[in-house]
Amino acid sequence: MKFVTVSTHESVGFNIFRASAKYHNIEFDIIGVGEKYVNHTYKSKWLVNYLASLNANEIVFFSDSHDAIILSDEVEIEKKF
Repeated sequence: MKFVTVSTHESVGFNIFRASAKYHNIEFDIIGVGEKYVNHTYKSKWLVNYLASLNANEIVFFSDSHDAIILSDEVEIEKKF
């Protein structure tokens, strides 16, 4: 299972998100770091490019990162999936 989010910069919300993922031993692939965020279209394009690099059978968990927190570990998330 892959965990992915888009973030071009750090913020208070992003740091809370990252801490909640770390607490549950989940490592996110963060795409868009250092890029200029113009609009949501960019976010979608970055995600599509990321997904194209994965195995077609890979389970992907995508989350916002500036206004979300992780409340479960990978086993529970996959079980609910």
